[in-house]
Amino acid sequence: MSDESSIGTLEKKVDRLSDELAAIREVLKAVSIIPSLAKKVEAIDSDLDDVKKEIRPITKIDELLTSVKNVDTSLKEVQESKDIQSIGQKMEDIANTIMSIDSGIKTISDSREGEVMIKKIDDVLLSIKDVDGVLQESISNDAKQEIGKNVEDILSIITILEKTVHDSKGTSETQTEIITKKVDEIQSYVASLSSLEERIDELSDSFGETKEIVGIIVRQLDDIERKYNKTLTEVNEALSVIGKFVDTDFVAGTKSKEKKKKEKTQEKDSKKTQSETVDPGDTLDEIMGSLLKLVKPQTEAVKMAEALEVARDKLTELIKVHSPVLFQFGKVARDLKSYPSTATLNENDIARLNKELRSWIPKLKEAYSG
Repeated sequence: MSDESSIGTLEKKVDRLSDELAAIREVLKAVSIIPSLAKKVEAIDSDLDDVKKEIRPITKIDELLTSVKNVDTSLKEVQESKDIQSIGQKMEDIANTIMSIDSGIKTISDSREGEVMIKKIDDVLLSIKDVDGVLQESISNDAKQEIGKNVEDILSIITILEKTVHDSKGTSETQTEIITKKVDEIQSYVASLSSLEERIDELSDSFGETKEIVGIIVRQLDDIERKYNKTLTEVNEALSVIGKFVDTDFVAGTKSKEKKKKEKTQEKDSKKTQSETVDPGDTLDEIMGSLLKLVKPQTEAVKMAEALEVARDKLTELIKVHSPVLFQFGKVARDLKSYPSTATLNENDIARLNKELRSWIPKLKEAYSG
């Protein structure tokens, strides 16, 4: 519980005191006092004003000051009072009650307020004592008979004030206990925060190590990726080089096999071979011309494939440099060999062969002359 809450409680107590002083003012409407007592009341007013400045949160202090000022006006009516002797004992009781209030207020000031406020409250109490003395000196003055009853009412109200002061003291002590308990709880909470801070520091160190390890792994992965890309590039280059020579190697490896197969076929059906094939000749034009003569519907697909392979072999001997066109000869021949053995060239085959053979001639001549 904060000091502001404690002052708020004290503010409520002061409000009660203000209300009770207002009740005193109503009782003392018919009472008047000597001028010296009025000066003492003004002094009390001044001291209470200083107390108000020291306790700013207690906004209801103005009502208390107003009630004290009104006491001066009410007490002045005692000047015409008679039969004061009958209330002498009552005045002594008032004095004792005021002294009790003095003790209660000192206890509150010592427990809750600063040195400046204590001095102001002491000044107020001294002024109250002076008022008590003046009241006792005025016992010899004349007073009205009904003052006795009024004084009894005053004594009763002051007794209530005394109880209120003691209640304020008890409230302050209770608030102090609550504040002490809250402080202990806060200290315990702060201690738990300290252990949490140590745990966070440990986690921070572990995170730093983990981050460093992850960084190393990332760098290694980057190196692996670069090496993989480099290897992939080298493999692609190697495949490209191999692709350039695969046709030549394939031709060299199968050349004798194709010749044997051709000789065997010619031996089995020499007449048919002579009627359906054309001698490819020895020059480039003769070889290509013989192929164009075979492009017709009556030519079997297998025979056309064999003629393409023979022409490719002769062109390989004529052209000393590698030409991609020779690879196309073998590709078309393999396509035709996939046909059934008795199948002949269809319209699509004839159109394709005429187009490709005529486009190959200038490329082969360029490679031959180069």
